[in-house]
Amino acid sequence: MNPRLLFLSIIIVAAPTGVEAQTLQYADTVIDVIGLRRRSLEDLERAVQGLDSSMTLTSAACAIILRDSLGFADASVLEARFRDTTWVVLTVIEPEDSGFVRFKDLPVDTLATPTRWDPLVEEITRDWQTPFRLQDFRLLSGTSDSSFGRPVEQSVLYFRDLLKTFNSDEDWNVARRVILQDADVVHRGAAALVLSNFAERDSTWYLLTEAVAVRGGMAAGLAEQTMRALARSGLFTVDWMPARDNLEALVGGTNLFFYTSLLNVLVDTKVDKDLGRHLARINTELLLDHIVSRGSMSRFPAHNFLTYISGEDFGNNREAWRNWLQ
Repeated sequence: MNPRLLFLSIIIVAAPTGVEAQTLQYADTVIDVIGLRRRSLEDLERAVQGLDSSMTLTSAACAIILRDSLGFADASVLEARFRDTTWVVLTVIEPEDSGFVRFKDLPVDTLATPTRWDPLVEEITRDWQTPFRLQDFRLLSGTSDSSFGRPVEQSVLYFRDLLKTFNSDEDWNVARRVILQDADVVHRGAAALVLSNFAERDSTWYLLTEAVAVRGGMAAGLAEQTMRALARSGLFTVDWMPARDNLEALVGGTNLFFYTSLLNVLVDTKVDKDLGRHLARINTELLLDHIVSRGSMSRFPAHNFLTYISGEDFGNNREAWRNWLQ
């Protein structure tokens, strides 16, 4: 047995309804594992450490190993610190459930963007972390120069002001073409950000789901962030029906890093409730795993989504929600 496992305790956490969820805890770190059906937590730890003895289930790289080396259809690791405890949510789609995961292929060609896009592309290339600071809608939209009440560096304000200048119909058309046809990750990230200037167009949101459904690292992350920032404002109502295929893939488990954000986006943009109920039935068990998670960053988005589409509130009662969905 790996000596590290001596420091781990497998805790079976009983939800109030008697439904059990496995949680891994050591020191001040708690790990919720979502989506695990056929394997134990020990199986995951053993398999990951078989490839890298220094790797733990708390590491973001663990998701890469599970997906790229151990055959899981997708995996994600999200982490948050609450007081003296670090909460880690490890979500997986097991190999046997790979049919739920439908990533889109990255386009093959690289397009030439207009020369006026050069400063934006150069800024992202120079420091890709700066655009990830635009998570607050007020900062992104230019109505505030702070982020969630905290000051930001001048470089972030410069980048934001530069981004706001890409607001013509031509810019939207370029962004659309890049999302649909361009393989360059920096171009794709720039396009996702430019689309933030066109949030009043439902087609903008559809393009962002296209970007999120492509394995693209930074580009998919910026598309996710853009959607979340815009949706969090509560200013936009979206007719999501034309994006139904992409949404089905995403709620099924495609790009798990976006899963809970998508639930929030759908609620905040007032998704049609019939469509929401349809989406909730795509991979019901994955959704219900989130309902009984101990971590609020998993449980709250799932709970808010289900109460929104149902008009009911069964708390974290997994069986009650399953019965309602059936």
